[in-house]
Amino acid sequence: MEKNVLAPSETFQKLTQLVKANKELSNIVKEMYKLFKSDDIVYFRLSNLYTIFIRNLRQIESNITTYQCLEQEINQLKENFEKKFEKEKRNFGTKLEESLNSVGLRLVGTFPEFKIGLFTIEVDFTKGSFRIWYGPKQEFLNKRSLSIESILKEIQSQKSKLASKIPLEKLYEKLRQAYVSVSKNQKKEGVRIIDILKELSSLLQDKKFYMDPKKENYFSYGRVNFSYDLYRLNTYKKNDLFQYKIKLISTTKATTKDRSNFLWVPENENGDGATYAFLKIEEV
Repeated sequence: MEKNVLAPSETFQKLTQLVKANKELSNIVKEMYKLFKSDDIVYFRLSNLYTIFIRNLRQIESNITTYQCLEQEINQLKENFEKKFEKEKRNFGTKLEESLNSVGLRLVGTFPEFKIGLFTIEVDFTKGSFRIWYGPKQEFLNKRSLSIESILKEIQSQKSKLASKIPLEKLYEKLRQAYVSVSKNQKKEGVRIIDILKELSSLLQDKKFYMDPKKENYFSYGRVNFSYDLYRLNTYKKNDLFQYKIKLISTTKATTKDRSNFLWVPENENGDGATYAFLKIEEV
């Protein structure tokens, strides 16, 4: 005899009737149904509620016969959740792409990893979260609750933080100073790019910081800022803005083993780029 498969609404209705004597369980069923009907990304919350429902049910219902009466509905409920999960995954990329296109951004990749310009998004449906990286998972930036809106907000927020906003002429001069200082103790073929970053970060500090080195006076300048600023400088050098050429020297197998030896630098706003271990400034 074939099992009678209930529609999702019928399953919830039957469960509501079976647990109506218990207010806590009834409220959980109502909340699960509300989430189930939602078009948002809710699998993580649904899964949590389902776990709580089963745990509470087992604690309250000591009568094995009563639990067995609910078994078919519980199994049907889980099956419905799994179908919704698969549907959410299928629709997620489409919805995200539409939202990004509306603000002039392009989506590349397939679930669960997507590339959006200079950023990589790593989606975790089971935990209801996403992680955002700069470049092809080069620099971890943040982790947030999963929704289309939160991804859009995070992309816009991180984009605004990329460039140091230092005028190119000043940035170029400070970079040259950092290079001259560090290159005194290193080979002429090029200096370690991370050593340049350390020196440049120091040179960019305001006089106030050296007079009173507290947090409020510190100018934050990290790997992501330096990476994007090198891209900015290399873009503008084509306009003969500077007398010297910034040459980036690629990594080797040995240098890619330790992140303190290299830095990823983009070649364009689409996220193409390469990792570099050394930097050299030459006269044009």
